[in-house]
Parts: sequence; C-alpha cells; structure tokens
Amino acid sequence: MKINSLMIILIRFLIMFIIFVLLLQLIFYLIVDKNKSNEIKGLRINFFGLLLEIDNWMTLALSVSLIRYIFIIWTLFDSASISIIHVTILFTLSVLYGVFTKSIKNIIFEFLSSIALYYSLISSRLLTGYLAEVRYEWYVFLGDILLKIFIILYSTLFLLRNITDAVLKHKFIRSDKNGNHR
Repeated sequence: MKINSLMIILIRFLIMFIIFVLLLQLIFYLIVDKNKSNEIKGLRINFFGLLLEIDNWMTLALSVSLIRYIFIIWTLFDSASISIIHVTILFTLSVLYGVFTKSIKNIIFEFLSSIALYYSLISSRLLTGYLAEVRYEWYVFLGDILLKIFIILYSTLFLLRNITDAVLKHKFIRSDKNGNHR
C-alpha cells in the first residue's frame, strides 16, 4: 500500500471520527441539556445577535479569521509545495485580522502565530516528502500525523480565540453586580 493511499484512508477515518463525535454531542445536547440552550459554562450569549449586531469591522475580522483557518487546513492537505504565495496569503490574512480589530496587540500576536504555523506547515511538508521520496519509516509517518493534528488544533484554537474576543468586546454577555460574566 502506498503512503498516499494510507494517508487518505487515515484522513477519511479522522473525518468520520469527528463527525461521529459531533453527532454524539448533538444527541447529548438534545436529550440531556435541553434546558440550558443558551448557557455555556455560565455565559449567556445571544447567538443570533452575535452575528447580527456586531459592527462591520468585527464582521470583517471574523471573516478573515475563518478564511485563514480554511486556508491553513487546505494548505495542510494540499499536495503542492508551499510557495511565496502561500506565505503572502497567510501573513496578509493575519495582519488584516489585527487591522480590522483595530489592535496592535492582535497584529503582533497573529503575525507570530502565522510564523509558527508557517514553520509547522513546512515541517509537515518535509516529513510527507521524506515518506514519499526517500523511504517509509513508521515513526516519521507518526510524527507527520501528530504534527498535522497539532496544526489543526492550533489553528482551531486561534479561530475560537478570535470568536471569543469578538463576543467579549460586545454586549452579548451579561455581567452581574460583582462583575462576573454569566
């Protein structure tokens, strides 16, 4: 069995596993947690109002963040080599997010995150190339899979962090008398 077909089988298994876990969460939510539909760990968020009432700049920032996430996942599983276009798009999307949120901290933080993601993508591409062109070693294959999982989790973390920033900057969370969010 070739390495590419093995990776495709592994990716399909991973996608089916994720869908299975999401379906289990949905069933759990529908059966057990019906009464707490708008409460997440003590935070009450109006989900419909989140996207309807945020300003245009934050909408653009969230859009850029989602595009960046999709771009990273696409680049991770694309077979083309990473070129200067990939680097330019990655860093442009990161800087645009910081510009749209009007925060120097976000520009610097997203830029540093993009540097880490760029080197992670390059490392994953090198490991995949080694497996395909030099020789197959199980520990290199395992390292490549673990690195890809890390990249997916790291990108998801930053996407969720950006969504959390959008929620916290706006009026969708009620505070009690002590300043605690509920």
